[in-house]
Amino acid sequence: MPSFSLASLRSKVRRLGDYDNSQVATNAFVDESINEAIAELVDLVGDVFQDHFLTTATVNTVAGTQTVNLPSDFYDLRALDREVSTEQHVPLKRIQLLQATRYGGRGTPRGYMLHGGASPGTIRLFPIPDAIYTLRATYDPLFTALTADADSFNFRNGWEEYVLHAALLRLDMREERPIGERIGMIEKAKARIVGSAAKRNSAEPEYLTMPGEDWGEEYI
Repeated sequence: MPSFSLASLRSKVRRLGDYDNSQVATNAFVDESINEAIAELVDLVGDVFQDHFLTTATVNTVAGTQTVNLPSDFYDLRALDREVSTEQHVPLKRIQLLQATRYGGRGTPRGYMLHGGASPGTIRLFPIPDAIYTLRATYDPLFTALTADADSFNFRNGWEEYVLHAALLRLDMREERPIGERIGMIEKAKARIVGSAAKRNSAEPEYLTMPGEDWGEEYI
């Protein structure tokens, strides 16, 4: 995967948008625009591919405590499993508030809900754990903003075009330039990313859970 440093991305943005001599497009604003554009790209790629940025971490429950904090770099939870043995994990089912009454008392966690809006995030377990259990969280991590010139981000071929034009859109708006063509370039870059999903081994993303799939009680 091609890797671009913040300094090189900044240079590309300035050159592509003819902002080399702009008094408005300060380094700080260009860097901020680049980071916001990369964050948008991360969300887009996560939705299209689902497995591109995935990582895993384990967290342990506390007997009698319903909530567990997610890893500090957590952004988007894709799956939560309970460890049965080193090589065996059982998926926990994400439940709705109205379903919580089905999991009363204490016992082995079988379901969960995301809880609260604070970072990094918390999960509520149902039923309340009656012992220490090891849970495996599969999730997309937070994007760490590029701050130093040498900080870099890895792109698949052509994905950097989305970032360049999405960053330039903010600059164009600040300079009150026409933005129609810029938006068209963003949509073209977005379509290229979405279309590249079909070039993998299958025609669809490798869903961790197929849309609409419901784990039966025998699995939880």
